[in-house]
Amino acid sequence: MDVAGDLAQYWVAFLFGVAALGGVGGLFLWALLSGQFEDVEEPSRRMLDLEDETGVKR
Repeated sequence: MDVAGDLAQYWVAFLFGVAALGGVGGLFLWALLSGQFEDVEEPSRRMLDLEDETGVKR
């Protein structure tokens, strides 16, 4: 058995997991800090208001 080779595979998998988690966490923080989650209900209300103004239902 090649213990060093097996251990290296675990480290590579661990580092890929940490990199993926860091990427997803970074994207989440970017979205949070740029205001993407400020008002998630506004687009639906705006759509209903436009529907009332135009009388067109899709």
